[in-house]
Amino acid sequence: MAFVSEMVDQLRDLLGDAADSQVTYANKKLWLNRGIRALWPSIYRVVVDTSITVAADTYDYALPAAVMDGVIMSIEIETGDGTDRYVRFEDYDIIEGDEDQAGVLRFTTYLPSAGVGVRIRYAAPIPVIAAASYAAAGSETWTGPDRALNLPVLYAMAMIAGRKLDDRQDHTRYSTMQSMNGVTDQDIMGSYQMWMGQFELELDKWSRPLPIVRD
Repeated sequence: MAFVSEMVDQLRDLLGDAADSQVTYANKKLWLNRGIRALWPSIYRVVVDTSITVAADTYDYALPAAVMDGVIMSIEIETGDGTDRYVRFEDYDIIEGDEDQAGVLRFTTYLPSAGVGVRIRYAAPIPVIAAASYAAAGSETWTGPDRALNLPVLYAMAMIAGRKLDDRQDHTRYSTMQSMNGVTDQDIMGSYQMWMGQFELELDKWSRPLPIVRD
């Protein structure tokens, strides 16, 4: 089990910013969350929803927004024999929704018995960081694949390196490589491109296609 504070630790190390004095925790969290969002749909987590129970003579059921934000992998129906056993179900249709209209799970040719549960397994985006402080991040669980824990860090490094070009051309800095003060636009954009390129390289390496729905 990993915690989201591990991403902040990696970012602090790469920036040499253990005290969050160069880039605040709030800004680190902002760019890490952008990186987490950029993982979808190449990197995802598998979630099970059991909020629907079959009602008598009812064929249409509103789907939770979280399910519609993801990609459904399978629909399973409880057998109703007291064993808490589910079987794959095929006689259904999904009516898409949007932000204002809920999606619909529609039973088509066969309606299961009233009272049995429906289990929906779906691929979902990884939740963003909610912790308001580094201390709180130490107890917030990372729910994505552990192999992808460093990917939002690379994205955040790219965005932090490329932000506010003019403000970062500090005349008090000295380049021992070029024997000059300040930082050029090309220096900053080159750093941005390096980190973003590493993010895209590793994202492609660790990504996996969404599973095909057999139903």
